[in-house]
Amino acid sequence: MSSLPDYYKILEITSNADLDTIKRAYRDRIRRYHPDQYVAKLAKQKQTGTPSSVQALEREMAQAKTMTQRINEAYGVLSDANKREIYDQKLSDERQRQYQNEIRQQRMQHWEDERRTVKSRPHHQ
Repeated sequence: MSSLPDYYKILEITSNADLDTIKRAYRDRIRRYHPDQYVAKLAKQKQTGTPSSVQALEREMAQAKTMTQRINEAYGVLSDANKREIYDQKLSDERQRQYQNEIRQQRMQHWEDERRTVKSRPHHQ
């Protein structure tokens, strides 16, 4: 089962946030994770740093790029009323399925814990 990304967590907002809050959160998150802010740091590290520090910064830059893509995707969905309504319905359905699966697993585990074999039953004389 593929998991639906939680766009509200990505933007660090509540599910009842208005459009202005979404825009502010988007701008803050983009500013924090945009890969362009690493360019100067990377150039400086390449000149003065060790190869391991350059690799670490490159990994951090790649993670920032991925996060920027997620933030853009989240903003694209949550800023459009129709897309957001569809997303909220899918998110609700998925959470309900996850809840049902957890209940089912708990019941199966309980059943397994309580199940006894013939040999484990006490013998009556």
